[in-house]
Amino acid sequence: MKLELISKLERIYKWQCHFDEAYSINQENKNGLSYYQRYLIEKPKRLRKLIIKWSIYFIGMILFLVISNFDNGAFTILFIILVIVGIKTRFYSLREIFELKREIPKTKQKMFECQHNVDVSNDMLNNLFGMTDEIANIKEFFPSFPQGILATRYIKYGIEALASGRADTFKEVLLLIDDKIHKEKLEQYAREEARAAQEEANAAWRDRQLWEYAQKSQIEASKKQSEYYDDLKRKRR
Repeated sequence: MKLELISKLERIYKWQCHFDEAYSINQENKNGLSYYQRYLIEKPKRLRKLIIKWSIYFIGMILFLVISNFDNGAFTILFIILVIVGIKTRFYSLREIFELKREIPKTKQKMFECQHNVDVSNDMLNNLFGMTDEIANIKEFFPSFPQGILATRYIKYGIEALASGRADTFKEVLLLIDDKIHKEKLEQYAREEARAAQEEANAAWRDRQLWEYAQKSQIEASKKQSEYYDDLKRKRR
C-alpha cells in the first residue's frame, strides 16, 4: 500500500517536472515574442521617420546649392549654416538608420525562433495534458486539477516523508506539507521583518550622522563668528 502510494506520487512528480519545464519555456518565449513584436512595430516607424527627415535635409541642401549658384549672397550663407547645423544631427541619424536596417532583420529572425519555441512548448503541454493515465492518477490525489496541485518541491518532500517513515498515508503527507508551508511563511515573514528593521536602523544611523554633522557645522560656524567679532574688537582698540 505504502509502496504503491510512493509509486503514484513519483509519477505525479515526474509529470509535474515535465510540466514545469515546458511551462517555463513557454512563458519565457512568449515574453520574448511579445518584446520582439513590440520592437518590430516601433522600430520600423522610427526608421521611416529618420529616412523622411534625412530625405528632407538632403533635398533642402540640393535646393540651397542650386539657388546659391544664382545668388552668391544670402543663400550661400544660409546653405553653409544649414550644413553646419545639420551635419552632426544627420550623422547620428544616418548611423541609427544603418543600425536599424541591420537589427530589424535579426529581430525578425529572433521573433520567428520564439514563435517556433512557443509552438513546440504548446505541443509539449498539450501532450502532457493528453496523458490520460497520468492525469487520472493526478486527479486521484488532486480532484480539482489543474487547480490545487502542489508545487514540485512539495511533492518531492511528500515522497521523502513516506520513504523515511515520517508519513504512512497521503493525509499525513498533506499535514506535513501544510506544516512545512506554514514554517516557510513564518521564516519569510521573519526575513522581511529583519530586513525592514535593518533598513530602519540604517536610516536612523544616516539621520544620526546628518544630525551630528549639522551640530558640528553649527558649532564651528558659531566659533568662527565669535573669533571674527573678537578680532574685530581687538582691531578697534
